[in-house]
Amino acid sequence: MSCIRPVNAVVEIKETETHGKALVSTECLDPGHLGLLVFREEALLACPNRGSKEDKSGPVPHMLEQGPQMWTDWWAYQQQPKDIKKRILDLYCEIECPHGIVLRRYLEEKAQIRREHRDQTETKESPDSYDILDNIDEFVQFTMVVRFNSVQLCPPSEDGSGPGTDFGHGIFETACRMNHSCRPNCVWVTEQSGRAKIVRAIKKIEEGEELTVDYVGQALSSVAERREELWSTKGFLCHCDRCAASVGDDTRRFACIHHEVSGCNGVHLVHQPRLSSTPRLLSCSLCGTVATEVYTRRVIQDESRLRKTIQEIDEVDKTDESGEEFIKLSERIKGLTPPHRLHGLAEECYRFKGLMYSLLGDHRSAAEAYSNQIDCRIAILGDDYLSQTTAFICERLGDTLTHVDVKEAEEAYKRSVRDLLVMRGGGSDPYSKCVLVKLLTIQSMMKVEDNLPRSKSHEPVIRASVPQPKLPCEVCGNPSIINDEGEHHHLMRYCCDEHQRLHFSAVVQIDKEPEEPFHKMVSVH
Repeated sequence: MSCIRPVNAVVEIKETETHGKALVSTECLDPGHLGLLVFREEALLACPNRGSKEDKSGPVPHMLEQGPQMWTDWWAYQQQPKDIKKRILDLYCEIECPHGIVLRRYLEEKAQIRREHRDQTETKESPDSYDILDNIDEFVQFTMVVRFNSVQLCPPSEDGSGPGTDFGHGIFETACRMNHSCRPNCVWVTEQSGRAKIVRAIKKIEEGEELTVDYVGQALSSVAERREELWSTKGFLCHCDRCAASVGDDTRRFACIHHEVSGCNGVHLVHQPRLSSTPRLLSCSLCGTVATEVYTRRVIQDESRLRKTIQEIDEVDKTDESGEEFIKLSERIKGLTPPHRLHGLAEECYRFKGLMYSLLGDHRSAAEAYSNQIDCRIAILGDDYLSQTTAFICERLGDTLTHVDVKEAEEAYKRSVRDLLVMRGGGSDPYSKCVLVKLLTIQSMMKVEDNLPRSKSHEPVIRASVPQPKLPCEVCGNPSIINDEGEHHHLMRYCCDEHQRLHFSAVVQIDKEPEEPFHKMVSVH
């Protein structure tokens, strides 16, 4: 691995032996409990979405009518000075990409037609087409850079209730050197301006270790599905630790073939590196029994049918803003039965059930479903895998538990606050602020109200245990580093200045109920 150039004090770009250039740490990066900002980077080029108010590219040349966004991207690129263009094209990597080959062949055919029938062609094509046909190499290289290196620019809405303005996609000279992993050690988030990315470490990174991010955000999809997505969109097969593991696909678990007879609680994992390859069940993880062909064929067919049903329900969920059509599927959703409670599709089943029960007003059942969803993600991905999706599910669980048990709702919000603090940094981040407001609101209400929802059940909804520090932060439960003598000389502890300040103003000094009704604090992530 040879060094190409340093980027800042903690990372540098290096040439690897197996997968080209990579971003590597020059020292140990430890995010701890509060997270760590590694670097911030402005986009070399920001390309607006075609047809948006930021798009100034004008009419699309006739020959690019089938791909109008390519014209918008090319126009934005053409407005840049030569040095920026060069830095953008330096990201180009020569690979056998079917899309690039087809595009080049198409443009060369157009150029040939223009040479043979120049007078006729000039009446159909705009002068902008000539610029492309005279610079085919540059156009193809730029288009491939956009295809394989650009990232979406979509920050949260200002109130943290969901995604905000979609600014299109951007090209980053440093951040785009981070390679993909299905178990990454970093996340990148878009600044509210839509022009910059912030890279944060979410787990300890040793000196000389690559910085990685998840390109596709499909952690619970199967190995074959994740690889297919990366192959079709980024032009490579993933060989990260999860995808290349010889122990099988951690998202596809099936009960031991002898479970009903012997009670064996082991599982058969699936080996299927590509969608085109035949799935094979591995030996039971406990008793070592080999699955028969009949059993394998049956469970794989059941899995395929369930996946199709989930896709159909998901289509309704995406298009039904009122929830009325989704509710009509309630009996179908209740009947969803995953192959195993820790199968990747189980997480989708729990998600639909949580949403359905919430719409029906059965908050206890909704909370159980969301808790099962969290348990499933932790079992598959590990309790050290930080995910924005998991943080949002914890927030949704907290919203639901406000109708069931406020103490458990507080614990769900705390988990969400802790995870978002590492991934997004807290402070002014809208997602972090949104759930932190909910947590402080419930803590203030628990201080002044006695008549809040409390569960009469001895069985808690939240089962995934999180080790508690000896001196937890009064707000989020992180290990505390600040001691503060509060009212009545009670020693209060905090993990950071921000939580100390907010807790003091929202909880310690509260003398009346908050203006916002408690039951209206609803998440829409």
